[in-house]
Amino acid sequence: NPIFFNSSNKIKSTKSYAVIYGLNFNEDEIKKIKKFCDKEKLELISVGYFNSWVKNNKIGIIEAIPKKQKTIDETGYKKSILFVRKDNYMLVRAIYYPAIGNKKKYFDTNNIEKIDGIWIAKSTSMTTKDGKTTLHKTVLNFSNFKVNSKINDNLFSTRRLQKGL
Repeated sequence: NPIFFNSSNKIKSTKSYAVIYGLNFNEDEIKKIKKFCDKEKLELISVGYFNSWVKNNKIGIIEAIPKKQKTIDETGYKKSILFVRKDNYMLVRAIYYPAIGNKKKYFDTNNIEKIDGIWIAKSTSMTTKDGKTTLHKTVLNFSNFKVNSKINDNLFSTRRLQKGL
């Protein structure tokens, strides 16, 4: 089974990539968050140096604020709060604050396990909230991990992803 979707109607092919519609993990949003997370464009401030706990794990809290207004304009985000585990330095939560409005995006990793020496999140989610109200949530669950195995690039063609082959 593919690790993304079994339904071909959620993926639409465009010029050179697939866009996933109706999800918090759509390509446009992923590009914005990736651009926002460019450490060269952010000022990172340690809020809590491994003195907080999340899900029975000691964590560090980091606030990330863009150095320039251009980054805010390009991404639509004015800051993020990152929660990082002390034992493996994995991100367990990120909260993205929009430049306009109150809707926040919460990225969470769950079911973190060490597989063949590599820490892997077996589940990730992105939740859009307006205050305490959940507007939308996307959960991606992953299974059948194989680490350091050779993978043919054809497995990730648009056609294979659409067909779920």
